[in-house]
Amino acid sequence: MRNMFRKPILIVAVFTLLVVSVLVAPLQQANAATKSPCEKYFTNQGKPWLAKRCRTTSVVSHRAKYTSSSTTNENTMKALKFDGKIGVGCETDTWRLASDDGAEAQGRSVIFHDTTIGRVVTDESIAAARDATGASEADLNPQTKMSMVTYAQFTYFRTTGGEPLPTLKQWVNYAANNKIPCNIEIKWKPSDAELIATVTKLRATKMLKKITFWNAPTTNHACSTANMEEIIDNPDLLGIVVGFKQTSECPLSPQDIHDKGYGYTTLPGGLTLSERKNFVKQVHDLGMTAGSPVSLDKIAGWKQNITAKVDYIMTNKPKALRDWLRG
Repeated sequence: MRNMFRKPILIVAVFTLLVVSVLVAPLQQANAATKSPCEKYFTNQGKPWLAKRCRTTSVVSHRAKYTSSSTTNENTMKALKFDGKIGVGCETDTWRLASDDGAEAQGRSVIFHDTTIGRVVTDESIAAARDATGASEADLNPQTKMSMVTYAQFTYFRTTGGEPLPTLKQWVNYAANNKIPCNIEIKWKPSDAELIATVTKLRATKMLKKITFWNAPTTNHACSTANMEEIIDNPDLLGIVVGFKQTSECPLSPQDIHDKGYGYTTLPGGLTLSERKNFVKQVHDLGMTAGSPVSLDKIAGWKQNITAKVDYIMTNKPKALRDWLRG
């Protein structure tokens, strides 16, 4: 009697296994195909917990650049719009212009990286600014500091790619309205009025925790972080997120960074992988976030920073990094 049922049961079992394999195999193949290069790498390394970070680690476009070219598009609205289009965040820089009467760093805040204007701004547009405002060549030339440029002169500036340069207000308004996260490095502190207007905009668009400020204490500050703590402690700027950019000249420990009121930090340069991992762990344990110390444009650097469990990676190649992380 038992033998009568064994053969049909065996046939059914084999048939079931065949059906399951036919149905499951394509699903497994599809699932493997959807894995990004980053996920595949860490999965093959036997580190699925790191593979998960490929989807959660943020991409930050260095100076909002979308190619490695340094001057044609950096810190321009065209670059910011590209970042929004491909779904990445940006890192940028803000300087304060001279006032209309020429007092250094007493005017509007603008988006720009260098101390002097010549690398990014074309000679032709500098000449146009001189002609329009009556400035002498001695007062306005490629070696002029951005903090000595008036707003009237600034409006004539163009990058080597022909792009105008934006004000801080224009940048924040577009980024906030279009939900583009940004880290804005303060090269020269904006006026209190500009900061208050900025924070008001960020609150209204619910981007207060996504568009943040930071600085390197070596830039114009001789290792002083007083300007940033002044921003952190200002009751009119309640909720603003300020970060600390590590430098070899002015390093701070995670505990010191936290105690000063910062919300995030970059990693110090020159650390071993083990030291990076330990630094990031300390940062996370203190409730802060951590990012790559410099702009990383090669896969080897991306792998190391994923291994260290950073929260964001800064790069001059945001689309390439996004594709590597997400597929």
